[in-house]
Amino acid sequence: MNATKWAASRTSRTMFDALKGKLSERKLRLIGAACAKKIVAGYKFTECADALLLVEKTVDGTATAKERKELVRSVAEVRRLCNAPQRTVPKRYHGYPAKFITGAVWDISCEPVGEPSERLAGIHDSISEALESLCALWRVPSKERLRQAHILREIVGNPFRPVAFDAWRSSTAVAVAKQMYDSRDFGAMPILADALQDAGCDNDEVLNHCRNKPAVEHFRGCWVVDGVLGKS
Repeated sequence: MNATKWAASRTSRTMFDALKGKLSERKLRLIGAACAKKIVAGYKFTECADALLLVEKTVDGTATAKERKELVRSVAEVRRLCNAPQRTVPKRYHGYPAKFITGAVWDISCEPVGEPSERLAGIHDSISEALESLCALWRVPSKERLRQAHILREIVGNPFRPVAFDAWRSSTAVAVAKQMYDSRDFGAMPILADALQDAGCDNDEVLNHCRNKPAVEHFRGCWVVDGVLGKS
């Protein structure tokens, strides 16, 4: 994998494999959450949606002690929904899609088993399994792998062509990025592009990403917003 292949790749599997050992726990779990949230919402799996939201808060360090305890409970409930007999779970969790989706959310949320030194690798492997479970939902898995590839580029950028944001962190750029990050509303991305340009940014990848050229859906963990806020 190189910068050119990363930018053109249509399959998340090879892209995610290339990231092993290169991402923080935060980025890994945000990738998983971003890939799962729309599918979870489509099936109205509220327990899974709650778990994903708590995962985002926990890896960002904004979860309260009560929310961290709630995450443990939510993850246990997702695990139960994944494995319990159909007669014991809500009707919306009947059928094969529920098995794949609850399994994926479990993999995104759970704490890996193993040595502490291997923890990050274990999280990577769990998220990889989650992405594959989400692909298995579809008759044509390649379409989901393409959607995941776009999400990887949205959250990671191009890891083979890193960008330094230090010189462009003006008070305006940071304020705009923080507002979007906290609200989960990325409608101000073009405004962020203007603020970065005013601060001296002339990087086309950064500016085009903000201005949706090509069109892109933004998620918590967006590589440009994270870069402005100094998050990894």
